[in-house]
Amino acid sequence: MSLIPPQTAGRRRWSLPGRHSVPVPALSGVLTLLLGASPLHAQEALRSALLLDRSIEQRPPQAAGSAPVAEGPHLGPVGLTLSLYERASYEDNISLLERSPRPDTILGSGAKVGLDWAATERSSLRFGTEVGYIEYLRNRQNSGIEIQPDSALTYQVTASDLVVTLFDQLSYSRRVLTEGALANVTSLPRLNNTIGARLAWSPGRWSLEQSYSHNTFIAESKAFEYLNRSSDFLFLRAGWGFTEATRAGLEASATLTAYDVSKANDNHAISLGPFAEWQILPTLRVTARGGPSRTYFDSSQAGAASATLRAYFLGGELTQQLTPFLSHTLNVTRDVQPGLYQGSSYIEELRTGYTVNWALTAWMTAGLSLFWESGKQPFPVQAAPNALILVPESYDRYGLGPSLGWRFTDHFSLNVGYAHTDRHSTLRGRGYQSNSTSLQLSYSF
Repeated sequence: MSLIPPQTAGRRRWSLPGRHSVPVPALSGVLTLLLGASPLHAQEALRSALLLDRSIEQRPPQAAGSAPVAEGPHLGPVGLTLSLYERASYEDNISLLERSPRPDTILGSGAKVGLDWAATERSSLRFGTEVGYIEYLRNRQNSGIEIQPDSALTYQVTASDLVVTLFDQLSYSRRVLTEGALANVTSLPRLNNTIGARLAWSPGRWSLEQSYSHNTFIAESKAFEYLNRSSDFLFLRAGWGFTEATRAGLEASATLTAYDVSKANDNHAISLGPFAEWQILPTLRVTARGGPSRTYFDSSQAGAASATLRAYFLGGELTQQLTPFLSHTLNVTRDVQPGLYQGSSYIEELRTGYTVNWALTAWMTAGLSLFWESGKQPFPVQAAPNALILVPESYDRYGLGPSLGWRFTDHFSLNVGYAHTDRHSTLRGRGYQSNSTSLQLSYSF
């Protein structure tokens, strides 16, 4: 069963009032790609805020006027990171079918680029992205550009204990294995862009943050036009720092979403809950958040009890450096996400993931990722030529992905990986198994 074709029309928009640890980044990236796992899931406004947190904290700030790291490429005062890669993978079920799976070989080329510039003593500009092109040898219509979801441009200005951050987060993906709610679909080209500003104030041990951003989601294919939407995100966070690396407080978020087609269900959502970031030991860190969420739809639909979805969100992560050579991460998330099928307004999903990274030698690394997710959604079924009904679907997905990395020179590295995904559904014809193997050669400047 494929996604139901859309029926488009004009649509009003929402608006706001006034409107040694041996590093293994390449290995982790391959694991994420193979397993089809997004690093973060949360309520939409909260998810965007957490991705911004990761972008800001990913690299330490460079002192103004200082030279970039000597061994790395640079342009004057601008520090650069650059790596190129070539990838080949074989997937035995690109359309996620229960029966008669379609295999294909996929080639990919791309680059990871990072930029870090301390423009003045109180401002810095950072940019990081991974851009690539994937080529399906048999199903060439699915080929195209991909931009990883952690791509971000940030500009920070500091004044005493006040920090203003302007940001733009961009992703462009075609793959469907990253979405647990989908089955019997080969490709979903989609652009997701969020632009906004964050204000952070840290008087003493208090930390207060507020951000506003605007999100645009565009499905490239006409068959998925019903997904096109724009959203406004509001995010508030207040925390108390017990130590430099441990704090707790409250987070609140609000999302206003308007779709471009008349058949879609505009909505607004809110969430509120506590959070905690605890550096238990120098090698052990725990983060946790959770609370109630409410999503208010313009109209109720079959498959939903009412126009209001009462749910809750959870997020937790434990990261531990067991030895100088071995680290592992456990994470759990539960959230409400926008639906991916026509007429289906939401997806509720619980996900757990576990990752181990092991530096076998100074030149060789190994990794293993495991995940399980359980979700439910209203699913559209064609009851008559011009009539759809929504029936509830519950699904579970399991996956694993071992990998091996070898850095055979200071610049060249090779990664080999395997991934298996198994989906079970309460609806006939919507389960599948998927296997893939991947080989990637990278060059870092």
